[in-house]
Amino acid sequence: KNKKWSSLQANKPALEYYSNDDPGDFGGYTAAENTIRLNDSNFADPIETADTISHEYRHCFQHERAANPSSDQDFAFRENQENYISPSRDFQAYQDQLIERDAREYAQGIKDTITRA
Repeated sequence: KNKKWSSLQANKPALEYYSNDDPGDFGGYTAAENTIRLNDSNFADPIETADTISHEYRHCFQHERAANPSSDQDFAFRENQENYISPSRDFQAYQDQLIERDAREYAQGIKDTITRA
């Protein structure tokens, strides 16, 4: 069992699918609706699909931890969410912020596990 998920609450996100031909649109997580949205037009690459799902699931985890913080990282997640930088405002700052770096690192671990199998 992945210990990074051991403290994830039982409030699992809903999954929603949509179609958009934009090759850069893979999906996203909406905390207010606790929903992961996945662009099924970009499911041709199973590794990229796994990356998107695990990245967005990590955002769910971050929101749950920030809602009930008990560690420095939880409080850092909360602060980042309260001061979130959108990619349209400043793409490099968006990439560099904690919750995006953390989600990318988590997803990379999942991809590494898949590609070793």
